[in-house]
Amino acid sequence: MALIVQKYGGTSVGTTERIKNVAKRVAKFKAQGHQVVVVLSAMSGETNRLIGLAKEIQENPDPRELDVIVSTGEQVTIGLLSMALKQLGLKAKSYTGGQVKILTDDAHTKARIVSIDEQAMRADLANDYVVVVAGFQGMDKDGNITTLGRGGSDTTGVAIAAALKAEPNNTVVQHEIAETLMAKDMIKEATTFFQAASKVNPDDIHTYNRLGIAFRKQGMYQEAFAEYKKALIVSPKDENLYYNLGRAYFEVGSKEEALEEFKKALGINPAFTKAREMIEAIEKDLTSINVKN
Repeated sequence: MALIVQKYGGTSVGTTERIKNVAKRVAKFKAQGHQVVVVLSAMSGETNRLIGLAKEIQENPDPRELDVIVSTGEQVTIGLLSMALKQLGLKAKSYTGGQVKILTDDAHTKARIVSIDEQAMRADLANDYVVVVAGFQGMDKDGNITTLGRGGSDTTGVAIAAALKAEPNNTVVQHEIAETLMAKDMIKEATTFFQAASKVNPDDIHTYNRLGIAFRKQGMYQEAFAEYKKALIVSPKDENLYYNLGRAYFEVGSKEEALEEFKKALGINPAFTKAREMIEAIEKDLTSINVKN
């Protein structure tokens, strides 16, 4: 039995159906006898929506109040996932950053973690609960809600894994390292860590998606196609995966294959502007070729 920390966010928790799918993945690890902590980001696009609301009131939102607002995105996903796990017959409990007692400094919107009190989480894990933690947030010494800035949920996952001394081969640590390497354009090295993460959690579509992007950056398109298709087996209704697969086909000049994937993305999400724009551009180009011929 291992203690495993997993992190999910973005499109993988973008709808209630996808959150139910995450719950099923977590249940698989519990069925194997593992203790599981799950760190979640907000639903895809939610943080930007909340920031937009704040800017409708203040052009330059007050940092303290902005943290209060944007932290609610993660609170929604942890509650929903906990409910989904309970529906599967598992014991689950959600925690905000403050409830965990993730202590940070007072630098609103870009706080740094000072310490984590893991005792409540350990007690729940010992009682067979899945612990579900809101990423991206904490609380300063005066009890103010704080957020950790860009990549904050990944930071939360790594910090909790370290505090709990979780199984070292967990996907959170591997993703954190891989994303750091990607940011430094060390793509080949990042690919190695994404591949390791995919072996630990073969149902994580985010890993396959990031592998696809890493392979594209190296010009390894057959490998990229394979990774996107693996992700689509796990999540066949993810418009972003179809879009990224379409982009890969487009980049190698396979416009008709690209068009098919973009149409699938638009079929899932009719408001997907980028997919619509790519469809229009390719159809215009293909029409021009046919006229010339």
